[in-house]
Amino acid sequence: MGEMADYEMERQEYGSIRSLMPTMKNTLKPKKVYWTTIRGEKIEIKNMTTSHIENSIVKCKRDGWRVEAIPYLQAELDKRN
Repeated sequence: MGEMADYEMERQEYGSIRSLMPTMKNTLKPKKVYWTTIRGEKIEIKNMTTSHIENSIVKCKRDGWRVEAIPYLQAELDKRN
């Protein structure tokens, strides 16, 4: 096919995929994020106390420890404020 026909096919395909996005978005469940306490207990970040989240962020930054958790902890803290 010519370039214009190929372009039109891609455009239509993209449009049909895009029209499904809201439906797909609603079926996706949010990922549960867990924090492991010093005692080895796993708890969901949403179930942590605010002070526990704040202290965890401070420790992560201070010690360079579990730094990958900081965005999740901060997001939960922001959601509460």
